[in-house]
Amino acid sequence: MKRVGILVVVVAALAASLLLISPKYAAACYCVPTVHRTAADWAKGVTCTDAQNKLYNKLIAVVPCEICYADVVYTATCYPTADGKFKVDGYMNYQCAINCDPNP
Repeated sequence: MKRVGILVVVVAALAASLLLISPKYAAACYCVPTVHRTAADWAKGVTCTDAQNKLYNKLIAVVPCEICYADVVYTATCYPTADGKFKVDGYMNYQCAINCDPNP
């Protein structure tokens, strides 16, 4: 009997937490199944993480649509350059979102 009571409390807590999650962004857009690719590019930074962030920002800026999926593919590992910075090379795979409702 005690286990049933605990199970009821756990299920009730889970149901209550699901009510707090807003599904508006999940249902607001349709993700087109076609995966597109940007042209390859590169970026430099003071650290590898900085270079990766700069490459991401550079690649996302050329995507011609609102995206629902993006993944940077690095074509070379981060490496130091003669000027003391770090460089990364890569491209981005992405999918476009359509029918996005700004007020779902």
